[in-house]
Amino acid sequence: MNIPFVVGETVKVIDGPFNSFNAEIEAIDDQKRN
Repeated sequence: MNIPFVVGETVKVIDGPFNSFNAEIEAIDDQKRN
């Protein structure tokens, strides 16, 4: 499975309590992927 994100990339949260916030990807946990 290919992950369309990379560590250090900035993304915009579109759902949940942090809706419309920007966040930086700090880590990707391969074991928790579905």
